[in-house]
Amino acid sequence: MEVVFYKLNTQRQLDSLKCSDISEVNQRLILNFVNYCFSEGIGENRALKYLSVLKIISRSINLDLDKATEADIRAYVGSIERSSLSEWTKHDYKVSLKKFYRWLNGGEEHPATKWIKTTIKKHDRKLPDDMLTQDEVQRIIDAAINKRDKAIIALLWDIGARIGEIGHLRIKDVKHDDIGISILVTGKTGQRRVRAVWSVDYLKDWIKDHPGQNNPEAPMWFKFTKDIDDIEPMQYDTIRMRLNKLSKKAGINKKIHPHLFRHSRATYMANYLTEAQMNAYFGWVQGSDMPSIYVHLSGRDIDDAVLKANGIMDKEAPVADIQTDEETSKLDISSMIEAKVSKLVEAKIAELLGN
Repeated sequence: MEVVFYKLNTQRQLDSLKCSDISEVNQRLILNFVNYCFSEGIGENRALKYLSVLKIISRSINLDLDKATEADIRAYVGSIERSSLSEWTKHDYKVSLKKFYRWLNGGEEHPATKWIKTTIKKHDRKLPDDMLTQDEVQRIIDAAINKRDKAIIALLWDIGARIGEIGHLRIKDVKHDDIGISILVTGKTGQRRVRAVWSVDYLKDWIKDHPGQNNPEAPMWFKFTKDIDDIEPMQYDTIRMRLNKLSKKAGINKKIHPHLFRHSRATYMANYLTEAQMNAYFGWVQGSDMPSIYVHLSGRDIDDAVLKANGIMDKEAPVADIQTDEETSKLDISSMIEAKVSKLVEAKIAELLGN
């Protein structure tokens, strides 16, 4: 599914609905629903994703959506559950159905869709071995030839933002300061500023060559065309295909997609941030259960308990006890932890031998 990043493409997507092969009734329903989403402050990416999904559903069900029965919906959901679509894509389809029919029913759960479960099955969630490592990300970057691709890959890993948040970036959202670079991203919980560290050099190299570097409103990422003055922003599919191509070139045998960078980074950062810090950093609402999922995936909670039980870690030591200052933050944090644990183990052994 294509996710459009810029408002200048919104009208084109809405126009494509009118030119599609679905019924006029469904065109009207989907258009009204999308306008409702915009009026409720739902982000452009999400609203247009609903539009794209509902067009696909309309073609598959081959009925006016307001006439579909529970049996029709069950038949359709059954077909996508049996398909080879990823679990997250199936999840998006089911969420779109529930959201649309709730709107159609005046804001109340619709009888035709209230039975749909939108949780991701535990066995379908990413395991640590499925995640990207920093070494693999570096290999993908090294496989890229142009500075644009190197910068976007590095930033995806560095700040772990949603692909829509990164895809939306404009030149003015990338702020240079005495420390380096901070990124202003706009997501589901509003705007937040995130510190870029690992990707700074790649970003500077790209901006230096960016033809719109002096235009604050210019898209940070654009398609390469013969007309240098025609800066057209990259779309989701373009970024996804670039990542796939470069990952294969780098010899990464994992199913690569933009959101995998966010999953992987969240699992990595769960070793170093508190859950409240995770919410702020990754743009989740305070109280979200997302940080606990990534803490579990990282194994931090188990590792801490085992180390404490063996007297290797201070029982009162906070999660962020092992940190770097701004000058050393580019170092591999995992190696610093290994060094600290190693020292603690050596001290413990010396203590035991002394007794």
